[in-house]
Amino acid sequence: MKLLIMEDEVETREGLASDVPWERYGISEVHTARNGEVGYELARSLHPDIILTDIRMPRMDGISAVKKLRRILPHCSIIFVSAYPEKNYFKEAIRLKAVSFVEKPIDMQELQLVIQLAVQEQCRNLLLKEQEQKAILYNGQQLVNRLSRNLFKDRDECLKELEKAGIDGNLYNSFATVLVRYTRGEDREDENLWNLFCARYERLTEEAPVKMLAGQKQADLIVYHAFFKKHNEYAVILKWLKDALGGVKRYYILAGSVQNSFLRFQDSYNDAVLLHNRAFYLPYGEVICEEEKEILLTLDFSGWKADFTEKLMRGHLDELTKELEYYRERILNHKKVHYTVVRDFYLYLYSELCRYAEQNALYSTDIKPEGQAGELFLKNGNYQEIHEGILRLVEELGKSSSVGEDEFIVRIKKYVHGNYHNPWLSIKEISEAVGKSVSYICVVFKRETGITLNQFLTDVRMEAAKILLDNPRNNIKTVSEKCGYTDSSYFTRAFKKYTGQTPSEYRGEGR
Repeated sequence: MKLLIMEDEVETREGLASDVPWERYGISEVHTARNGEVGYELARSLHPDIILTDIRMPRMDGISAVKKLRRILPHCSIIFVSAYPEKNYFKEAIRLKAVSFVEKPIDMQELQLVIQLAVQEQCRNLLLKEQEQKAILYNGQQLVNRLSRNLFKDRDECLKELEKAGIDGNLYNSFATVLVRYTRGEDREDENLWNLFCARYERLTEEAPVKMLAGQKQADLIVYHAFFKKHNEYAVILKWLKDALGGVKRYYILAGSVQNSFLRFQDSYNDAVLLHNRAFYLPYGEVICEEEKEILLTLDFSGWKADFTEKLMRGHLDELTKELEYYRERILNHKKVHYTVVRDFYLYLYSELCRYAEQNALYSTDIKPEGQAGELFLKNGNYQEIHEGILRLVEELGKSSSVGEDEFIVRIKKYVHGNYHNPWLSIKEISEAVGKSVSYICVVFKRETGITLNQFLTDVRMEAAKILLDNPRNNIKTVSEKCGYTDSSYFTRAFKKYTGQTPSEYRGEGR
């Protein structure tokens, strides 16, 4: 708290400033003035919480100074001091809502009790101010939500609510909703800047070039309802919002359509929500405006999933980078595919990469056996981040496949992954491919991996079969052939032994 002492007697003024333990009462700043005139000017700039003032002073007395200050400091606590306890002074002190009147010579114990009363009054004022601010924010938030959903009985009810918020709806003829959306990442500094923006977005609205209402719908979404008179003011609003975001990087500004009635904020809000899809495909920091009504398209990812998984199971990681580039080109040519569908497709690719990493004990900074560590960018990123994240994981797996295990074992596994679809693949063929005897590779493989080479081949074929069965386009005969079985009946028995279910039962459970 701040205290201002107005006293013309030098000794009294300096004694009050130094002899009272102000810090004990929560007063951290003590300022002094030699008369009411100097004190008035000082108070205008300092905005003290408490004023301790003598009444009789040259140039401007304490009563006159406080009368002027009450207009700009209505909640300041006033303590009058005087050696002349006249009746009129007491009346003025009461009229000016002073905390108390202390007679000179000052009794320090009495003064400290009065100071405590002034501090308590300031604490009450602060609490009331906080409650009022919360009520204003709550009411403003409710009004923003009601405008977004047009929850009013009629136009008159809406006008009354707007008037409570200080807006005369009749003065404006253009209305629009703007959403400011933030996407979370690992950049702590960026998130701190966003939190700072959220903490002051209500105050920022007062500095806006037009009349605006603002409300925070979610931790990552702020809704602005703009009221303006000229259509070209909309561009000014959007530029102002972009400037207000300062150093925040991971945001989009989604500009809803301009409407001709404040009862149609809902239409503008809905248009802005639909722009999330376009934002997904664009770089951060963009102002995205409605150009035309978008018709969302569909894209069949089932074939892509099957091709990706088949190449992955064969260990053809170098081919996957080309596949991913093909996906990117096709998806960017179909930007009207809903972003959640695209995100789900990449989540599938991610889960397959995790499964492959676990099966082959390949570890990197991004992929772990539990398959959770790298999902942040998939859930929160835009398309560019998601695509680059998956591409990076493929590259990491490619690097990891040549380390962490004896190169000889890696060569065997790679050969099996690349040839498991061959029904005549045998231990002898594998041994010839790696340049070692059958007995040698069997002994070393079992020692290093804990399972036999035949079991590993079966594992690879069965895991590939599970994935192929997930695609309804593949019949059981096709699956058995792609997994290296010429006899589908034998494949069915082998699959049931491995999984406890026949291929038909496995597929029928909706996996």
